[in-house]
Amino acid sequence: MEYQLKIKGMNCTACAAAVEAALLKCQGVEQVNVSYALEEARIQVNTPEAIPLALAAVTMALSSILVVLNSLRLSFS
Repeated sequence: MEYQLKIKGMNCTACAAAVEAALLKCQGVEQVNVSYALEEARIQVNTPEAIPLALAAVTMALSSILVVLNSLRLSFS
């Protein structure tokens, strides 16, 4: 079964890579294609029960990136 997830908040390829890696770790997810430009992920699963896990994985991946980005402090002289 293939599903398309719309994902807001990805603003770089690193975000897309983090989401893809998180999705591939989910039990039941067989294939993943994430595009930050289209703000979507297409996932192939072998069971519909994998979808809630996939949604949680996306949330966790993006939250981790936002925490890291928010903790950076840049200063320019």
